[in-house]
Amino acid sequence: MSKMDVPYEVIFSLDPSPDRTKEIILEDINRNSAIKLLVFSRRIGQPDATRVKIIWSRSEMGVTIDEDVQDQPELIEQMYTKLKEGYEVAYAERRSRKGETLIKRWISSCGYFVINRLSDVAIPRDTGDFRIMTRRVIEELRK
Repeated sequence: MSKMDVPYEVIFSLDPSPDRTKEIILEDINRNSAIKLLVFSRRIGQPDATRVKIIWSRSEMGVTIDEDVQDQPELIEQMYTKLKEGYEVAYAERRSRKGETLIKRWISSCGYFVINRLSDVAIPRDTGDFRIMTRRVIEELRK
């Protein structure tokens, strides 16, 4: 993010966990005040945790990415270029699902199929949650 020379914040949303994730993030917060942490009192699941991060965001743009860094953060700069070109949202599409089980790939494929059958907006397959969006989109999602 610092290479892009834009103000930013990093918001982690954390379901309770037995590992040291919370402590590690708190250490990072001490080194970088742009990092924020939301800790939930109970497990709320990935979709709601992502929604909460969007609601709490105060930046001019927002990037959603899974904390397990299964997607490449280095691509944020390329997606940011798309916003500068006038796009409101840019998704990163996976080229490979290497390392995922056959059942995980099948469930994902079925999920995209159902979403696209029920939605007015087509969501490209294998886009996951890795995206960048403008403040206008964030405000619409907050509504």
